[in-house]
Amino acid sequence: MADEEKKDEQSVPVPPPAPASKTEPVKKPEPAPTLVTLDDYLSHVQVHMGLVASFRYEARSKPELLQDKTDEQWANAFRLQSETQYE
Repeated sequence: MADEEKKDEQSVPVPPPAPASKTEPVKKPEPAPTLVTLDDYLSHVQVHMGLVASFRYEARSKPELLQDKTDEQWANAFRLQSETQYE
């Protein structure tokens, strides 16, 4: 019987190797930017407390300012706040 099993194993055709593809390697997608709250952003970035206070004061009338943002968006928001001229 052992001889019959060996014959069966030897008679099974081996498929040819798959042809090498000529496509470009798959690029890993960049991770989506992480949205953080204002408090989370301020926990790892130093922003002048007066600038934070004026930003929060303005956010009282514009709640959309406090929506979660990426670090880059928060930096841009504080840059814009720092350039605001009040009369």
